[in-house]
Amino acid sequence: MPEISFDGLEGLMLSMKEISVIPDEVKDAMLEAQADFLADEIRKRGEGYGVQDSGDMLASIKKGKPKKGKNGSRQIAVSARGRRKNGVRNSEIAFLNNYGTRHQKARPFWTDAEKASESTMSKISSEIYSDWLKSKNL
Repeated sequence: MPEISFDGLEGLMLSMKEISVIPDEVKDAMLEAQADFLADEIRKRGEGYGVQDSGDMLASIKKGKPKKGKNGSRQIAVSARGRRKNGVRNSEIAFLNNYGTRHQKARPFWTDAEKASESTMSKISSEIYSDWLKSKNL
């Protein structure tokens, strides 16, 4: 009768436990790399759609800091921050440019950038995750 035996089963079980819980540092690195890429892509799309008047709004698009969300998952925000000299928030200007108004045609620079970046951002996070697995010799 055939017999199956394992050598170092405890080490394998420990390795599986290690990869089942991705450390917050690795999650944060994945989020930060994705946010950097997305912020640059939003700025490029904004320039392409011609949403730059003074350039203040596009220059204000920045990533936040990674933090724990309400459901316990890690998250990061990319947003237009700050205000113009006249007191109007840059996020409001970005929203109006993206979705339009009664008098202004929509220029969906933000929405297009998010949609177009999905596959690239997945690749970015996959590379960071693969590097982490390699560091664990897996």
